[in-house]
Amino acid sequence: MLAGTLSGLFLSPDAGQTWQRAAGGLGAPYVQSAAVSPAFATDHTLLVGTVDASAFVSVDGGATWRDTFFWGATASVTSAAFSPQYASDRLALVGTESGGVYVSANLGRTWNAQNDGLDDQQVLAVAVSPGPPHQERVLAGTESGLYMRARGASAWRLADDCAKGFPIQALEFVAHPDAYTAYAATEGAGLYRTTTNGLTWQQVPEVGASTTVNALVISPNYGEDGTVFIATAERGLLRTSDRGETWEQVGNIDGRAILTLTLAESGADWTLLAGLYEGGVWRSDDRGQSWQRSDDGLASRPLLTLAASPSFADDGTLIAGTADEGLLYSHDAGRTWSPPAAAPDEPTIASLAMSPDDQRTLAIAGPQVLESTDGGRHWDDLAGLPETLSPASLTIGAGGRLAIGGGAGDLHLSDDGGSTWRQVAERFGNGRLVAIAFSPRVADDGTIFVTSIADGRIRLYHTRDAGVTWVRVFEKGARGQLAPIAVPPNYRDARAFVGVVAGRDVFTPNGPRMASWVEGRVSVDRLAAVTSLVVSPNFGRTGRFYAGTGLGLFHSRDKGHTWSPTGGRDAPTNVTCVTATIEASGAEAVFAGTLDGDVWRRGPRESID
Repeated sequence: MLAGTLSGLFLSPDAGQTWQRAAGGLGAPYVQSAAVSPAFATDHTLLVGTVDASAFVSVDGGATWRDTFFWGATASVTSAAFSPQYASDRLALVGTESGGVYVSANLGRTWNAQNDGLDDQQVLAVAVSPGPPHQERVLAGTESGLYMRARGASAWRLADDCAKGFPIQALEFVAHPDAYTAYAATEGAGLYRTTTNGLTWQQVPEVGASTTVNALVISPNYGEDGTVFIATAERGLLRTSDRGETWEQVGNIDGRAILTLTLAESGADWTLLAGLYEGGVWRSDDRGQSWQRSDDGLASRPLLTLAASPSFADDGTLIAGTADEGLLYSHDAGRTWSPPAAAPDEPTIASLAMSPDDQRTLAIAGPQVLESTDGGRHWDDLAGLPETLSPASLTIGAGGRLAIGGGAGDLHLSDDGGSTWRQVAERFGNGRLVAIAFSPRVADDGTIFVTSIADGRIRLYHTRDAGVTWVRVFEKGARGQLAPIAVPPNYRDARAFVGVVAGRDVFTPNGPRMASWVEGRVSVDRLAAVTSLVVSPNFGRTGRFYAGTGLGLFHSRDKGHTWSPTGGRDAPTNVTCVTATIEASGAEAVFAGTLDGDVWRRGPRESID
């Protein structure tokens, strides 16, 4: 069994009873689709799709993974499927968030877009019919309807009779001998069925014409038992045992929405598994009548960002932003954590920054920018921002300087703590502004750094006049959507020293003019991208950087030129965010947040959960 989560991919060797994190360098945290080869018993092939990092393939049952190359794109893969004849035709396909459908016929080594006639390229589901190759049909469920194409056809065509204008959330064909039967789950238009290999479709009236169906799974013995399960938003889990003629509600599972369904065969019996929204995995061994929790070893509470108070030695304040549980704060150096008094509407905290002067903190929660002045206990909307701003990154500098970057190259600055704002004229190639950093002396030297990502390239820009004029000082092709910047606390304009991340490498300038750059490779594993980069508070004396990666925490003692892993065998892995500060003893404290939702402190002390 495979489980894709916000914290990566998990594998189960016992039909979902216990789980363990996939090993072997699956270098992307957010797994949102997975497929198993129909010839898995002999080829051991798995395919998973990720957010912003395309697809990964394993040919040894998940022991090792390799990333795949999408021509001209780094895609968010929303769905994946193998051809039922994969053993002979090697055909696999994926649907993407905005790039349509990609197809591979060489074990996923390369992928090519096949989007002729696909008017909506936001693909939510894909499926391949199990019929003879000359009658094989491929389906693509999009945000606005169902598209299909025959094997070898030159273009897709819209199925006008299958929920036209509605999102198609899941697709599944029945195995032989009913190979021409398939079901389509929709958002807001019920359930559809075809018995003609996709040529014609009918709505299944008993489910409800306006029902939202999140997931479906078909019995492997459909020809004999006619069983289908569907997960609905309105009525929970429904089951039919007569090919959709009648439906009954079965097994209330914890009162949470079911996002995905799958089943495992075991001789004449089979086990049904359900993945719940914020509720883990549940299991039924009696065809949906009763359920039990079945997610031992499964973890999914990734931390995305972490910040320490400038007076950490006195107040012990840490603030964390998560992917699905909003904001958390600690006032005892990370020993205990609490949510704020009122949770933000958006549970994903994409960026977080704390002032170098006091406990003022800004956080991005979806379209909102939130502000706290009491160490994370209370949060309010940051007033005065332009209504058109789509925040993607932010930072706070000394003296109340604020910067917020948008998703389309727009940068807004404030010199008075947010009372007034100005938008800079530079558009940074219309790229997404993924990181911003102030000089520690920005009030005097006017120095700001910005990284943008567009067209698969990371670009670093630099200003020395508080944002009036900008110079592009670094550019590098790299995959992913992260390019953190680290500016040392002893930065001086004449020395012009800064670190910027591109993939698994940290680049630092070779001289004060930043005309050339020195590459420091953090990890030899090409999939272990750097997710976070910070400098030691004692950088002027130690020259130390810290970098978080999927393989763990790394450090450099020579200003980013060479790198070594930090910690021993029990050190954290899947590090997503890092912060460094000075604790009460005067010693340097480094905290690392992980995909599993843990915070670790570097040193002899135990990890902090």
